[in-house]
Amino acid sequence: MGAIRYGRQVHANAMKLGLDSDSFVQCALVDLYGKCGALSDATRAFEFGRSKRNSACYNAMLANYMQHGLCVKAVRTLYEMRTAGLKPREAMLDRVELVCGRDTVYQMNKQSIELDQIHL
Repeated sequence: MGAIRYGRQVHANAMKLGLDSDSFVQCALVDLYGKCGALSDATRAFEFGRSKRNSACYNAMLANYMQHGLCVKAVRTLYEMRTAGLKPREAMLDRVELVCGRDTVYQMNKQSIELDQIHL
């Protein structure tokens, strides 16, 4: 529990210095909070940086969701990443399939295709 306290202190210092909007800092915060088990804080940091997200931020959030067994959120994040024009690492795709199961990914993909057809 001590690590999360130091992480929040780093986050507060970054805010004081105006660095909290930097994409590298945001990705580091997403990763830090996730590794400390503070998924709500990781999600908040991820959402705060919505306009500046890069592949590293998405991959950090994907890893957090999978670590906490939130497969549906992980797969949705993959689709959001694709919609943003970013490509996930092949290793991350393999990990999502391994952790969440191919059936979950397949079902989400099938639903996504059906939703895409409705919006066309």
